[in-house]
Amino acid sequence: IEIKLEDCDSLLPSLNANSLIVSDYYRFKGKLYSINREYKTSVKLLNKAILIRENIKSGEDSVLSYLYNNQGINYLLLKNYKKAVSCFEKSLNIKELYFEENSIAFFSSYTNLGILYKKTKQFKKALNAYSKSEEIAKKNKKLSSYKYCKLLNNKANLLKNLERLDEA
Repeated sequence: IEIKLEDCDSLLPSLNANSLIVSDYYRFKGKLYSINREYKTSVKLLNKAILIRENIKSGEDSVLSYLYNNQGINYLLLKNYKKAVSCFEKSLNIKELYFEENSIAFFSSYTNLGILYKKTKQFKKALNAYSKSEEIAKKNKKLSSYKYCKLLNNKANLLKNLERLDEA
């Protein structure tokens, strides 16, 4: 069965506007727009998903951490760094409530913060964020080797820019 997003749009009026189903709809649709590099539209959709989830305050609040992380990526790509860092920090704060300290859940938020800080020339903060991601990666076998290699590459490039070649 093939379902198009346009088909789902027609179902929205029949659903409770403040339901997890509607929030998930906006989340998935926002992700698709982000994949298609339509970041401004993705931001609007993810904001709707976030507002619904925050209003429900269900036991599923850990999903908010992923919504904020995805929203942070959108803002990062839109070069709105202030909003991006705010989203990544909110994501981390929520993850601290639901996951153990070195959980793999923290990896993406710290890596994204590292990327953001590097772009904004806050190299010490970038290195710290990358180091936290690396520490988490070493303690978790579930992380893909691709993501780990990408992190190490980002960190090495940063160290090279800082002329700390012996550490790169």
